[in-house]
Amino acid sequence: MSLPSPLSSHFRILHTFTFRLGLVYMALFSLSVVLLFGFIYTFAVNYLDNQLSDAIRLRHSLLMDEYRVNGSAGLEARIGELIESDDEGAEIYLLINNKGERLAGNLETWPQHVTLEGHFEKDGQWIRFSIEGTRNHPASIGVQAVTVPLSKWRTLLVGQTMISKRKVEQTIAQAFWASLAVTLLMAFLGAVIVTRSVVHRLSVINRSADTIMHGQFSARIPFTPGGDEFDELSLHLNSMLDRTEALMKSLSDIVNNIAHDLRSPLSRIVARTEAGLRGMKEGSAARRLLERNVEDMNELIGTFNSILHLSELEANTDFHRFQLCDLQLLVEQLAEFYEPLAAEKGIALENRLRRPLLISGESN
Repeated sequence: MSLPSPLSSHFRILHTFTFRLGLVYMALFSLSVVLLFGFIYTFAVNYLDNQLSDAIRLRHSLLMDEYRVNGSAGLEARIGELIESDDEGAEIYLLINNKGERLAGNLETWPQHVTLEGHFEKDGQWIRFSIEGTRNHPASIGVQAVTVPLSKWRTLLVGQTMISKRKVEQTIAQAFWASLAVTLLMAFLGAVIVTRSVVHRLSVINRSADTIMHGQFSARIPFTPGGDEFDELSLHLNSMLDRTEALMKSLSDIVNNIAHDLRSPLSRIVARTEAGLRGMKEGSAARRLLERNVEDMNELIGTFNSILHLSELEANTDFHRFQLCDLQLLVEQLAEFYEPLAAEKGIALENRLRRPLLISGESN
């Protein structure tokens, strides 16, 4: 039996049940990572939305207090102060009159394409819209804001960009893909390592079984002192092999005893018959019948001798007694023996072994 190459052994691991089970575990573990990051992402986004809304409410409350105390002029001044103090440029303000003209704020015009998000307090409205990017953030920037009519002549917009939220989303996405890649890699390596370990243990059992199948019935499956399930399997298989070997030995002893017990009486019968033949007339029918009986009994004795010889070889093979035997002669004898039977059944029997085939063994 030819041994598989190392490369084929590596690829054979990919087709094992253990490796497929490892892939299932890898898929389940990856799914758990996806669910975990989905939960983290949802929690983070909701938290940032709440923080953003709270910040907008706080600044709206400050501006409304200013408006109630100092009127429109005080509100415009306060908006200017808030814009000046906003180093990051994340706060959005706009105060317009009833003609849509800007009175204060850092937006040039009232946003056109807005998404309504719900009511705010009594007359206000939550909205979302986008503004053009800045030097630090070239892409368009999302804004969440509230709009509140102050009077028939004034409308206030207070909002904040969602740059920080976008950064957190990007950070979570990058961490997710990096973690998923590491998870898949580690899970794959774990599946390969576990599979190689299991395949190694099974290959030990398979090699031992192959050795036993090739005639070394005394061989047994090795096991480690760890006492795991493979060792338990090895112990059970070894116990089964011990019982099988004992049964085979018992059967061999029975066959040997039968052969011994029958060979001696047959030999005596042959000897007595041959002694009786010496006193009989040549060519008589009784003599021919007894001669055929002697031939049959000699064949039986030869069969019993072969059985005993085979039993001796199986029990204690002495390889030093082996000689070179030509299997070509044996094949020729078999072909000659079965040729009449094959011709009778209409089967063409052809011997294609044309050169000597020498092996070490017993010619008989």
